[in-house]
Amino acid sequence: MKVYQKLTVKDGWVSEFTRHDGFQGGALPTSAAMGLISHTMVGNLPFTDTMFTPGPQGTGNSAHFGTAQDGTVIQWVPLGVAAEHAKAGNAHWYAVENADDGDPNNPYTDAQLSRIAQILELTARPEFGGFTIQVTDSIDKQGLGTHRMGGIPFGAHSCPDADQNPNHTRSQARAEIVRRANIIRQHGQYPAPEPIAVPASKPVAPGAFGEAHLSQVFAAGTTGAEHDAWLAYFRTLKAWSTVHQDLTPHEQHVLVFAHRTLQQI
Repeated sequence: MKVYQKLTVKDGWVSEFTRHDGFQGGALPTSAAMGLISHTMVGNLPFTDTMFTPGPQGTGNSAHFGTAQDGTVIQWVPLGVAAEHAKAGNAHWYAVENADDGDPNNPYTDAQLSRIAQILELTARPEFGGFTIQVTDSIDKQGLGTHRMGGIPFGAHSCPDADQNPNHTRSQARAEIVRRANIIRQHGQYPAPEPIAVPASKPVAPGAFGEAHLSQVFAAGTTGAEHDAWLAYFRTLKAWSTVHQDLTPHEQHVLVFAHRTLQQI
């Protein structure tokens, strides 16, 4: 099963997503953000990409992110900047468009659910949106909302559900997206890591502990031998601490650093 890690960002752009600069609005400061709106494309990602970027088929509309059924994500607008997706809602709501193969009655794929959850957790962080991770059906309540809830000021759309004979599969999926986003916030990934068994003896650090160096190792958003060794140490030390009271002050500091920096053990 694919593991969806907490996303990393540089200069407003998510490291692991494809960047295609799209149509942008004004600033979207944290103080103004109310939440994330999950849209549906009534189509698929490649054509939506042509509409959201300058070119012959560009419409002037956009979103911050777009997901395909296989979990591919394009980012069109950086964090902290408004996208052109919901008229009066642009200045207060982040946006993710999601492929539906032309039919909003098609449910999200499992990959899309996890990608939207990653994006929800990301945009809700204090430095970007600072809003509560919850379902909302009101423009006056923070959380994961719908285009439809904004009514005429948002453009009078049924999105993310079908305009005719809707089965509401996409709007109803928000509870599951919120559940996954909270797991990512708490554990650093979805699915949550398997519980670590308490080792037979106190674990030993794989090298000299240096906060500045390890912050760089984990901020890169990539894995490697050093990354994996320290992550295993952090997790086994935490497991050890649940039943033993013999951590040294240094080891206690290591766990505080790990929790603050990684938020995934």
